Amino acid sequence: MLTTSWTPGTPDPAGGCTVVAVCLRLRSYRDLPRLLYRMLPVRRRLRDAGGLLGYAFAFEPAAAAIWTVSAWSRRDCLARFEASAAHREAKLALRGVLRPSTVLVWDCSSGQLPPDWAEVRDREAAAARRG
Repeated sequence: MLTTSWTPGTPDPAGGCTVVAVCLRLRSYRDLPRLLYRMLPVRRRLRDAGGLLGYAFAFEPAAAAIWTVSAWSRRDCLARFEASAAHREAKLALRGVLRPSTVLVWDCSSGQLPPDWAEVRDREAAAARRG
């Protein structure tokens, strides 16, 4: 898996956070440029999002998948980001090129950031076992 380093956002003095990891699986490798193009405005919006504690991306070539992981000081900040025009437009534009996505959400202390990719994969495996 090829990963970017954790990009920190605004520190949260409260100490708690919500982490969201999403795996976007492509139907075909030829759709990778389209996915990357659509991620650019989302990434710009992400950098400016209020309540963002940090984020990272990973590319899993064997699965034709892109992972995103982000941490938020409050769930309403995450909801505002998800409702942003950039995020909505990307979801609509990519609907036909993506297989079903995996979405993982958990709470932790900000001292546990950044999440390790191995932890994300362990959480994915545990979710798959639960069905």
